[in-house]
Amino acid sequence: DNKLNMSTVLVNGKSLVMPQLGTDAMPLIDPAALQVLASTNNFMVKQRVGLLEAATMGCFEQPNVYNIFNADNGQLVLVAMESSDMCNRICCAPGHSFFIEFKVANDPSLENAPNQTLQPLETFMTMEREGCCSKMCLGCLVCHPRCADGFHLHAGKVQETPKTKPGTILDNGTKVVGYADQPVPWGGGFTPTLNIMERSGNAEYRPIGKVEGPCCFGGCSELCLDSIFKISSMQNDQTAKKLKTGDLGTIVKR
Repeated sequence: DNKLNMSTVLVNGKSLVMPQLGTDAMPLIDPAALQVLASTNNFMVKQRVGLLEAATMGCFEQPNVYNIFNADNGQLVLVAMESSDMCNRICCAPGHSFFIEFKVANDPSLENAPNQTLQPLETFMTMEREGCCSKMCLGCLVCHPRCADGFHLHAGKVQETPKTKPGTILDNGTKVVGYADQPVPWGGGFTPTLNIMERSGNAEYRPIGKVEGPCCFGGCSELCLDSIFKISSMQNDQTAKKLKTGDLGTIVKR
């Protein structure tokens, strides 16, 4: 009998099962995207400059667009494009709701291509972030799941309609790959923390890793030092524990 007896626990109101290595319950990402992800060990992400946003000193927030490079050879491999409501973005950024679509773009000519050229590219993954106004306590002390920041990942493109705005799909999507959110309570305290979960099937998730950053980062500190976020492997009983082993990877914010 190859079935595993997996105990289930609840974390932030979601069911977790024990990690089951060597299986892929959601083979939803297309081969071209998988090839890029499998062949690239180090990614470098650069945000494009929005001319209107720059001219207004950030008063008019534009949807962000990111170029994602293979950091080892400088080759463009992906682009990520934000989709969000203009009023929510201008009034609530950076705490606004959004979709971010990831597209394969391994063509050097696309590095400075206009958004109109990037939009038709096939979306292999969509990030969904629920922000304000549906999460009114976002950014406050994390004492309840409704205060916790995080995101869900969906395979392919999410068809945006009045009923499927950012923050309305989450666990209800049929192509959810996984999610990440702050641990409840306290969100990691003085250590910014995200727990990363992968969909295991039957609306259950299994832990993959934990992202932990420094107590202070961003702002003027970036003028003189880098911010290091360590990605560590995590088990079910470690969702509320500090790890900082960095055995899975490292994010460097410059």
